[in-house]
Amino acid sequence: MLDLHPLVILAIGIVTVVLMITLLRMNAFIALITSAMVVSLIAPGDPAEKVSLAEKIGRVAKEFGRTAGSIGIVIALAVVIGKCMMDSGAADRIVRGFLSLLGEKRSSTALMASGFVLSIPVFFDTVFYLLIPLARSMHRRTKKHYLKYAMAIVGGGVITHSLVPPTPGPLMMASTLGVDIGVMIIVGGLVALPCAVVGLLFAGWIDRRLKIQMRPLGGQLSEPEPLED
Repeated sequence: MLDLHPLVILAIGIVTVVLMITLLRMNAFIALITSAMVVSLIAPGDPAEKVSLAEKIGRVAKEFGRTAGSIGIVIALAVVIGKCMMDSGAADRIVRGFLSLLGEKRSSTALMASGFVLSIPVFFDTVFYLLIPLARSMHRRTKKHYLKYAMAIVGGGVITHSLVPPTPGPLMMASTLGVDIGVMIIVGGLVALPCAVVGLLFAGWIDRRLKIQMRPLGGQLSEPEPLED
C-alpha cells in the first residue's frame, strides 16, 4: 500500500465526506463514518505490524467508542441545558437583553452577540432557527440590512460553536490534545471574540455590495414572529 502523507490522507477523508453529502445526498453520520473507514484503510499504521482489513475497519469502531466515552456525557448534558434554555424562554431573554442594551440601531451587533453566547451551550442550527425570525422582523421594520442581520447571526454563532466547549468539535479537540476543558472554554472564548467582530464587519461590508432581498416563505408557511416576553 502507498505510504501517503498524513495531510493527503486527511484531504481524501474530507473530500469523501463532502462528496457523499453534496452529491450522493447521504446522511451526515453515514458519510462521516464511511470517510473514517476510508481513512483507516489507507492510513499506514504501525510499520512493525501487519494490520488486516478487518482490524483497520475495527479500529474505527474502537476509536469512536473511546471518543464517545470521553466526551459523550458532557455533550448530552449540554444538549439538556440547551433544550432547557429554549423551552424555558431563557434563550429569548438573552436575545432581548442584548437588543434592549444595544438598541435597534445596533441590532446587527445584538444579533451577533446573541448568536455568540447562545451557540456555546446550544447547537448552532437551533440558534439560527431561533434568531432568524428576529432578523426577518427587523428587516421588515427597517427595510434594509437583511443580509447583514442574517450574517451577523452566522458570524457570532459559528465561531463559538467551532471554538468553545461544550459543543462537540472543540470538546473533542480538548480531549484529544489533553487540554483542560476550563482552559479550552476561556481561551476559545478569547480567540472567538475578535473573530466574531471581524465576522460582523464582513457582514456590513458584504451587505453594502450585495443587495439581497428577503424572500417570502413558500407554501402555506406563515411568517414566524419572535416570542413574547
